[in-house]
This record gives sequence, structure tokens and C-alpha cells, in this order.
Amino acid sequence: MTRFSVALHGVPIATVDLPLDRAWAGGRVTPLPTFGRVAELLAAAAEAPSFAAALLELPSGESLATETLESHVARAYRELMAMRLELLDEGGLPAGAELVRLAPLGAGAAGVVRVQFRHAPGSVAANMSPSPRRDGDLADGRR
Repeated sequence: MTRFSVALHGVPIATVDLPLDRAWAGGRVTPLPTFGRVAELLAAAAEAPSFAAALLELPSGESLATETLESHVARAYRELMAMRLELLDEGGLPAGAELVRLAPLGAGAAGVVRVQFRHAPGSVAANMSPSPRRDGDLADGRR
């Protein structure tokens, strides 16, 4: 497991430990002091727990029909759907996440995150041999 930060507008709001050998992963978040507004949204969204799994599975650009929910719960889900969350590595650099979703886990819980990685992070890159150098080639391969 590797520790990542979940960030909103570049500001870390939580940490999560995720495996590195999957195209997607999920885990419980540990809130940071900047988690305040997100905690309020998760608390409201927890009033309709049946929507949480659907939110975590929601593809980018899609939305859930929230018309049947109470207005404050619907508003919370709309804001959670619209959030552009980032996943950062321990050095604070982007961790190659295609999509990061945050949803309520239950009343009083911080929440869970689901991450879709651009590439399976634990995959082994192809072994590419450098092109043979010829007389007159520069060190970077140019002639």
C-alpha cells in the first residue's frame, strides 16, 4: 500500500492508502484539517446511502438523477459529482489518476475514495533497448 493525498483545487484535503497494482483502487480517507466543507457534503450525502455506490462508479462527465432526493441531499451529491479531485503522491506530484471520486461511507464516517488510474500503476514497462549509435551521432541520438 502506498499513501496518497486527495486534493481539491491543489490543496490536500485527505490521505488514503491504495495498492499500486490495479487500474482502479479504493479506500477509506483520513481527513486533513482542510476537509471541512467536504465533510459537510459527505454528511448530507450519507442521508441517501443508496446513491454512494453509484457516485463512486460514475464515469467522468456523467451525472446521477437526484430529483427524488431532499434538496440539501441532492445539492450535496451534485457538488460531489462536480468536484475535480486530484490524487497526489507523497512528494505532492500528480499520481496519474484519470478520475477521483469521493462518497460517503456512512453516518459520521469520513468517506471513501475510488481512483481510476490512467495506466495500471504496477505494470512493468516494455524493455526498450536504445538505438545503436553510429559515427557522427550526438549523445541524444541526433545526427
